[in-house]
Amino acid sequence: MGRRPEEFVLDGIPALRWGKPGGRAVVGVHGQLSNKRDPVLAQCADVVASRGDQPIAFDLPGHGDRQDGKAFNPMAAPR
Repeated sequence: MGRRPEEFVLDGIPALRWGKPGGRAVVGVHGQLSNKRDPVLAQCADVVASRGDQPIAFDLPGHGDRQDGKAFNPMAAPR
């Protein structure tokens, strides 16, 4: 591990990306009690970035830096 992620905002959602643009975008989703900085997610992202792709991780509603009060359940999903 050694690549440092870049912080950015994706449509108002706090996110991280590893590596340089190019290759495929690979989206990583953290577990229920975690956030975009999850160490296991970071290790996986490091491997993916080392192969030329660009991993992206974001905070789900109510996790990490995304404390916007939005619910994360099927009833709150847009229709």
